[in-house]
Amino acid sequence: MIYKIGNFFSKLILKNIYLFIALGIIRWSLYYFPNLELYGTYFETYLLPMALAYSAGNILEKNGGGIVAIISMSISMFLYPDSTINQGIVVGVTSGFLIKYLNIFIKKYVYSGFQMFLFNFLYPLIALITGGAFYFILKHTNYYLETISKFLIGVVQNIYGLIILTPILEIGKVFFFNNIINHGILSILGFNDLTEKGKSLLFLLETNPGPGLGVLLGLLLVRSRTSQKVNLLSNIFVQVIGGIHEVYFPYILKNLKLLWAVSLGGLAGNLIFYIFKAGLIGVASPGSILNLLLLSKDRDYIYILLGFVVSTGVSFFITYIILKKPKVETTSLKVKKEVDDIPVPNVQNIKKIVFLCDAGMGSSAIGANMLKAIFEKTKFKDIDITNSYIGDSLSEVDLIITHEKLKNRVIQEYQNIPKLYLEDFLDKEFYIDRFLKNEYLEMRLKLSLKSTSKSEALKALGEDLENFGFVMSGYKDSLVEREITCSTYIGNGIAIPHGSHSSLNLICKNGVVIHHYPYGIDFENGEKVYILIGITIKNQNLRLDYIANIINSIEDEELIENLILSDYEEDFIKAFNGGIYVK
Repeated sequence: MIYKIGNFFSKLILKNIYLFIALGIIRWSLYYFPNLELYGTYFETYLLPMALAYSAGNILEKNGGGIVAIISMSISMFLYPDSTINQGIVVGVTSGFLIKYLNIFIKKYVYSGFQMFLFNFLYPLIALITGGAFYFILKHTNYYLETISKFLIGVVQNIYGLIILTPILEIGKVFFFNNIINHGILSILGFNDLTEKGKSLLFLLETNPGPGLGVLLGLLLVRSRTSQKVNLLSNIFVQVIGGIHEVYFPYILKNLKLLWAVSLGGLAGNLIFYIFKAGLIGVASPGSILNLLLLSKDRDYIYILLGFVVSTGVSFFITYIILKKPKVETTSLKVKKEVDDIPVPNVQNIKKIVFLCDAGMGSSAIGANMLKAIFEKTKFKDIDITNSYIGDSLSEVDLIITHEKLKNRVIQEYQNIPKLYLEDFLDKEFYIDRFLKNEYLEMRLKLSLKSTSKSEALKALGEDLENFGFVMSGYKDSLVEREITCSTYIGNGIAIPHGSHSSLNLICKNGVVIHHYPYGIDFENGEKVYILIGITIKNQNLRLDYIANIINSIEDEELIENLILSDYEEDFIKAFNGGIYVK
């Protein structure tokens, strides 16, 4: 129940996050444009509570809940002008529940021919009655709501409260409760604090990217593989500048001892914010350091930067100690790359894929964009790939992709849609292996080679196929023998040397090696070859499809002429990918 309530408030704030950000910008601009103060008051007192009332009603009941909430809220505002976001939420929730159960009753007990009449009559009647009722209720309860809100704000902003709550916040974030914590709790309390003080510390507690950055920097220092370092560097940029904190969660879930790093790093940063009384004038969403600085008030940007640096340093130091300690036992979450009970359709039969995360704005968007980029280079580029939040109504979806930790929630919400679970939305290899299987190529290129004889060129190509691990020893001899039997020259300065049918068992993996001779080599009957393409594709259908696409490419004489003069790898990859993803 508590989780459902938190999830509801998270959705409510996320649906109106642009309004909260706009309010922060308005407050920031008042320093330079004091004439905007009247508009800021209107925005805060009327527009924001009205929007929250509509969204709350609409979340609970899409058919009429939001509209009834607006009518009720307008009457309540007219009779009780001092509106607050608490008032908007209460009115929206009450209206949504009333309309939801009214709809259930009418659809169950009223003949279908009279349902529309009752809907059209009862919706405005209920809105008018509840609007008047809220005036009397809120007039006598608003004081108590504000008192409770102030008490909770005081607990969180007390130094002992910070010491106790910060580790809970940081651990909850890693287990994907970050949006519920920030938008479902801290943002609402922070806005109430904002109206009184003009800024709020609560907007900083979850959004500081420092603890996560410290973990990523620690990993970057101890990891040795270049590919791992490249991924970490991209994650650092996405987390600190893009504000998507979810990118560091998988690293901590693989080694839960790193929870110490983010907990103590977060506490160090929050204590700096507390000591210097730093705060933001709006909701920083996403949690980018740029957002934090933009929404800082007066000289608070100095203390926010200090807190960010300190939290990063503490988190980095602890991460480094944990990872450098010998024989560190890690708790690893194994990825179940299969679904609960519905088989994942073959990629050829998929028309729409939806990535889901808690908020539908961060990690799911990154995953969707990564898969789009992969498919863009293949025959699957027309598949519709999008992202959303858990709880959104989905239609005509062939596959849901989400994080392993969100599995139970997704199963409850979408029982009849195939699902795929992963450990990291940025796991590019997982997408390639899962969707493309053997339908991808590794391509290696050597450009601007010196001209040589045909036999030496074939020998060099065969050696590279072996050296790059595409084939086993012996394939080179088969490639040369095949050329003696039948030329592989296909015209327009292109040849595609390959082994005989009997050598297919020597192929280790799908690969293409391209040798480029800008001055050409004498190949066959006076013909010059400028580009040799060595192909090792074991699957016959895939091999024939690739060769057919290559032939289509070489018919473009202008393209080939440009390639012969080019020394850019991207030009060759684009021309000779054959509609297949190239690693």
